[in-house]
Amino acid sequence: MLPPRSKRYVGHDGRIPREQTLSFLELSVGLTILIALLILVFPRDGILQRVFQENVNDPLTVAYVINLLKIDPDNPQLKGLYFKQRLTVLSWQQLRDETQQLLVSGSKEERHMVASLLLAKIGQESNKTEEMQQLVRHLIAMGLEDGWQEKDLQLMIEQALVLSETEMAHKMLINWWQATPTAPWQWLDGLAAFELGQGRYAQSALISLVSRQFSDEPAAQKRYFIQGIKTLIAGGLYQDAMVAADFYVGALVADEQVLRQLIEVAQASGQPKRAVMYIKLLLEMQ
Repeated sequence: MLPPRSKRYVGHDGRIPREQTLSFLELSVGLTILIALLILVFPRDGILQRVFQENVNDPLTVAYVINLLKIDPDNPQLKGLYFKQRLTVLSWQQLRDETQQLLVSGSKEERHMVASLLLAKIGQESNKTEEMQQLVRHLIAMGLEDGWQEKDLQLMIEQALVLSETEMAHKMLINWWQATPTAPWQWLDGLAAFELGQGRYAQSALISLVSRQFSDEPAAQKRYFIQGIKTLIAGGLYQDAMVAADFYVGALVADEQVLRQLIEVAQASGQPKRAVMYIKLLLEMQ
């Protein structure tokens, strides 16, 4: 049996009048009601977790976030996701203006969220203004606060290394490690290699030497220590290498391979007395 539409005749102008469907307003209201019902039926955290796992720029996810914000406007996670969706759309100044109040008077979670977004946006800018560079230094100082998400703190550490704020990066690395991160060695090894590839020898060495402190395995400790010292030497940072050797060697001074490395470093650094000291320790071992 043919549907009713097929029995309609063509008007004098040859067109069939378009059938009316739901308006945009009706669709928006319906979607809002649907989300409200889902929140009532299912735990709110469960819905948020599903939303955060989806592609943040997916049109349906965007619609969910906008409507969820209407229901829960003070949720910092939703605010963060909302701004993340608009990160490529907003200009630097627009994002700065929209998040400035949160950065100043928001909760700790909101300020951390805004700091991560601003750092990500600044990282996308090819021509960084003086204002951006000053703001980055202000933002990474927040990395010493507790309560950071693992990935966000990693971003802070990376930015600190770019700015040669090695002391601050060192402190943040310790905080990051104490938070028991997942797959730490993969990130540390990758970061050390990246910094070395960028010609930042001191930063790369810092990552290797801190990894030596973090590791509980003697073989890994030795590998990271030698790697860090060699990186400093490769960058011509001989005095830094000797200072780092004193600070990080610890029990590794009883290792023959480490002692041989330290002898080479001392000789290359123009410190014959220190080289003789290491040679004596090596002879005593033999």
